[in-house]
Amino acid sequence: MLHESKTVVLTGMPGVGKTTVGRILSDGTGRPWFDSDAEIERAEGMSVSDIFALKGEGYFRGAERETLRRLAAVPGAVISAGGGASVADIKRPGVAVVLLRRPLLQIRAALEDGSRPLLREPGSLERLYAERRGRYEAEADLAVDIISPELAAEAIRKALGI
Repeated sequence: MLHESKTVVLTGMPGVGKTTVGRILSDGTGRPWFDSDAEIERAEGMSVSDIFALKGEGYFRGAERETLRRLAAVPGAVISAGGGASVADIKRPGVAVVLLRRPLLQIRAALEDGSRPLLREPGSLERLYAERRGRYEAEADLAVDIISPELAAEAIRKALGI
């Protein structure tokens, strides 16, 4: 069991449910919750899509790294990381990285609005999944399959002792 003051970072593909599970974990445990993409949007004054279009992916990834470093320093926080975020540089004692997994067909259905800049081309979801799967697995301390967001949050609470 991990100590209650550990920061929990939720990772996984876009559309897997990191935001929903993060909110449920926060509500159920009283921990502060942060969405890294929302934090970046607030700081930049524009959407992630606009940041990609106007400043480029490299700029966004730099802002994402800095945002995750800042948020990971909040004891006991729940952080929903962006789907492309690498959490390798924030992994340390005091941070538990939880990989959320969901079948690609369910992820595709969750992303039908077309708002994700890297997922607009045909086959891009499958390519991203193939590119990121190994990194997600390597960085995770715990992996949870999404049956429902509530069940996933409960599984995380039990596994981490929070």
